[in-house]
Amino acid sequence: HAHSATCALLLVAAPLAAQLRGHVTSDDHAPIHRALLALRRDADRDTTLVATASTDSLGRFQLRGIASGRYVLRVRALGWTARELPVVLPPGVPTLDLGSIVLARGRAARL
Repeated sequence: HAHSATCALLLVAAPLAAQLRGHVTSDDHAPIHRALLALRRDADRDTTLVATASTDSLGRFQLRGIASGRYVLRVRALGWTARELPVVLPPGVPTLDLGSIVLARGRAARL
């Protein structure tokens, strides 16, 4: 029984991977297809790229396998002004829905 207790403790201590989801739209609520998303760590010395995704034809996206922590999500699309959003993924949350991310028309910026 001691062995199973140790295994259970290790499972609880391991970071659980979660997913972020949402959709990217224009300010008139039209979906933005093929918007690019880049999720980076938000720490003093660690801005590692963690995950990337692009939106589908309905503007939807999913980023999977994300550990809890603080991040910056950068969203860009050709013909639209890029946005950066702070994202905090609390421990124990399997899915964080970011809802609608609205982009304004403008120049595309580098990812």
